[in-house]
Amino acid sequence: MQRFELSDISFKRVVKAIYRRVLNFRNLFSWLFFNKQISPSSFNKSSDTCIIICNGPSLKNVDVRTLQKYDCFSMNRAYLSFDDWGFIPKYHVCINGQVIQQFSKDLENISAHKFYNRFYRNVFSKKTNINFLYLGLKLTDKVINKFSSAFSSGGTVTFVSIQLAMLLGYKKILIVGMDHNFTNVGKANELAVMKSDDENHYRNDYFPKGISWEYPDLKRSELGYKKLNDFASDNKIKIIDCTINGKCNIFNKSSLDNEL
Repeated sequence: MQRFELSDISFKRVVKAIYRRVLNFRNLFSWLFFNKQISPSSFNKSSDTCIIICNGPSLKNVDVRTLQKYDCFSMNRAYLSFDDWGFIPKYHVCINGQVIQQFSKDLENISAHKFYNRFYRNVFSKKTNINFLYLGLKLTDKVINKFSSAFSSGGTVTFVSIQLAMLLGYKKILIVGMDHNFTNVGKANELAVMKSDDENHYRNDYFPKGISWEYPDLKRSELGYKKLNDFASDNKIKIIDCTINGKCNIFNKSSLDNEL
């Protein structure tokens, strides 16, 4: 009989997975007892239209400065370009543990309405101006209709940003810079270290050399986008993808010039 032996690497992964789930359950119980309901009315949206600014290479071909009069969502390390854009977007979203843990000081100093993953709240020294979201365990991604529910990630911060836009009451959600296309990728969610300039974002220093990041799960993202699109259709919300030559085919396509 062949004997099955768990490799040292596999054993460490199993232990790490179990440990993470224990922490997540502890995080869930803490959130259930202390969660503070976020009120959409407290954010004073300027209109029913908002713009999700993603960080794909195509964003280099967009004059983001022209978007400052609209309610915009930025994500992850977009703050690197706030000076170039000439404004700070109204909302900033970050849920990925690698990004939060490596750039927490930058993230906590952004002067916007911030929405971050509650699981990593302890890495922030200043928490009072952050809206912490509980990201549930990955059983199946779902769309929620109230802030007090556990959020799904859909495998991407863009999913969470669109979900937030709908919860905040926006009826027309425009997306730009969502290329949905990556070069030199590996297994979904596998941890990697940048060894050269970043070709997957609109800045080659977005994830600089030596920074850890996770390979994307494009299939999961598409399934999540489909759920968002179905929910939007049922609730008379328009989600329009204005990305230049974007590879995602879930949402209706148009251009910023036509929609603004």
